[in-house]
Amino acid sequence: MGTVGDCADDPTNQPLAAFIYPVAVEYCDGVDNDCNGMLDTDDPNAVAGLWYPDLDGDGFGDDGAVPDETCTPQTGWVSNGYDCDDANAGVQPLATDAICNGIDDNCDGQTDEEAPFTEVFRDADMDGFGGTSLADLISVQCPGDDTSDVSGDCDDQDPDIHPGQVDDDCDGVDQDCDGTADDGAPFVDVPQDVDGDGFAGDTTASEQCPEAIPDVEDCDDDDPGVNPDATEDCDDVDRDCDGVAGRDQRDDCGGGSVTPPPEPTGCGCTNSAAPASIGLIGGLLGLLGLRRRA
Repeated sequence: MGTVGDCADDPTNQPLAAFIYPVAVEYCDGVDNDCNGMLDTDDPNAVAGLWYPDLDGDGFGDDGAVPDETCTPQTGWVSNGYDCDDANAGVQPLATDAICNGIDDNCDGQTDEEAPFTEVFRDADMDGFGGTSLADLISVQCPGDDTSDVSGDCDDQDPDIHPGQVDDDCDGVDQDCDGTADDGAPFVDVPQDVDGDGFAGDTTASEQCPEAIPDVEDCDDDDPGVNPDATEDCDDVDRDCDGVAGRDQRDDCGGGSVTPPPEPTGCGCTNSAAPASIGLIGGLLGLLGLRRRA
């Protein structure tokens, strides 16, 4: 350490003599550079260093701190203020910024600029599946929620449409992107119109998403002439499916309903056979009378 007031010009006695003279700059070097009898921080003319706190100990001071101008820094202070996050030792000017963490790791004002590029698919509706066109395949750094590693979304504007979605609501939309709409809908038994007369009978077929489920109205679905709109004939067939045969409900079928003949009574003779029986008996009695007279 030099001596206060030592301003000798002899280079052999003082190697720094060339830099020590009355108007020289006073540095924080332990020498009275300007020959005013004061050393370093005791000299108001001294050019002190600027020191910054390095709280995370990464060798870079806090760029937002007020520097301390002194010849003797405090412990834990450094001569630069380049650390943009002095609470994180992993963030400093010599760090790499290749991790997609949304942090400016190397304090250059950019975020993740050294991250590698990755090929992904645009996922506009953010349902986890990208679009299917060539334009949907893009190369980006740090893919976000609007991209996906997989494609296959047949409608990338609707988050409810994508592979793996349940497609069972009979809306005519291919919600699971398998090329077929509503193929997950349940099967139901639908009454069929076998004879083609416009009315369904009791024969059914299992269908998905039928337009309608008709009522069973045709009482004979093998005969197109039998249905609720048919006209009754004078026969024993219930053509209009109302539960009554034609001859029993039409007034032009020989007087309406056919009444069966009454059951025989007494001797078992019917009323129509009685006159013939009486005549036969009378003839026999007359014959017997003639024989007695003879």
